[in-house]
Amino acid sequence: FHQDAPLQFTPVPVNEGIDHNRSHGVVVADFDRDGDLDLVVGHSRSRCDTTRPNDCYETRQVRFFENILGETGNWVQLDLVGGTGSNRAAIGARVSLQTEMTVQTREVSGGYGHFGAQNDRVVHFGLGSACTGQVTIQWPDSERSTTRLTIHAGVRYRVAQDGEVSEL
Repeated sequence: FHQDAPLQFTPVPVNEGIDHNRSHGVVVADFDRDGDLDLVVGHSRSRCDTTRPNDCYETRQVRFFENILGETGNWVQLDLVGGTGSNRAAIGARVSLQTEMTVQTREVSGGYGHFGAQNDRVVHFGLGSACTGQVTIQWPDSERSTTRLTIHAGVRYRVAQDGEVSEL
């Protein structure tokens, strides 16, 4: 579906290249580092039925769907690096981003354990028209230590628990 307006969607025709029979497993990440989220979708040969439309492919398939429509809004990405008392991947960290219009919260996840589904560890926020925001990171250590910083749109940051912040 393509979103036309809030809560209004129109089906996208299969001939536009969005079909993927028997989808199974998905990864969401900014693969091309252009600020919007792309998809990789796997294919399952489970429950194949040659008498039905959209049957299984003859071989296993993986499809990449590049997001070419989401490049108009502002965004920020945070690659967290855990430190003393945390895991290096910062799995379990809770990140909140506040702009003048909204507050968003994400948690760093290590995966879902369901058919290989996994999103990128890099935390991605869409900012809309906002150009800056205030970030609060609660690290996954026993003290739930906190880092606060101001971010700017259109940047991928590496934020270490020890306080080091760099642009990537």
